[in-house]
Amino acid sequence: MGSKFTVGQSEPTTYRKVEVRDFTGNVTEFGEQTKVRVSVQRKILDSRGNVVEVKPVDDLTFYQDFFSRMAKSVYLQRERL
Repeated sequence: MGSKFTVGQSEPTTYRKVEVRDFTGNVTEFGEQTKVRVSVQRKILDSRGNVVEVKPVDDLTFYQDFFSRMAKSVYLQRERL
């Protein structure tokens, strides 16, 4: 009698697909001002949604732009525009 030979399926190839940025923040009243601290992590996910890489965002320009937009948003909200 002959032997049975089955070829198994190989796992599909995965590749880097999506970048996600996770924001963590703390808002504290400081007299008549408000202090805001923010930290951001950059996550790279593969095509299956698994995390491949995690790194903190430490780009000064990124944070300057973030806080500039936040200040504008707070101003518009305060002025009810």
